[in-house]
Amino acid sequence: VQHVETGLMILLGDWVLDSTQGVDYILGLRKYPEIMRSQIKNAIKTAHGVDALTSFSMTFNENQKYEVKATFQSGNQYYSLQKEVGA
Repeated sequence: VQHVETGLMILLGDWVLDSTQGVDYILGLRKYPEIMRSQIKNAIKTAHGVDALTSFSMTFNENQKYEVKATFQSGNQYYSLQKEVGA
């Protein structure tokens, strides 16, 4: 779960080792929700140890951030994540 949470906190272009990793919260927060959804799902799927994303939902909340709920598989175990993300 820690790798997934860390992946969700990386801003697009900020990681020195791979500038293609991260989520564009700054430009995509309100204007492009489908791109945001895709980037957030990709951040979860590509996190170290994640074998499969089994469920995903995302809503824009009153704090002008996204509430992400996801379930993913790592090995033989399933993990749930509920996190508020955004700039």
